[in-house]
Amino acid sequence: MKKVDYIFIEFCKNKAGLEGCTQVASFAPELMEVAQRTFKSYKKSLENSENDCYLGIQYQDGDSEKIM
Repeated sequence: MKKVDYIFIEFCKNKAGLEGCTQVASFAPELMEVAQRTFKSYKKSLENSENDCYLGIQYQDGDSEKIM
């Protein structure tokens, strides 16, 4: 199993293509619950806009993946 380096939230300027993404927050691996709550709140704040965000995991080996 890969070791998690950190959890992050990225803001994207275009909902359709998830383009122009910028990391706006990062959390230690043990703060997954806090990261998820923060992500849900941030995502809700973007509901009526052209923008979007996603929650991701950065692994210690350099790989990353979108989880929400």
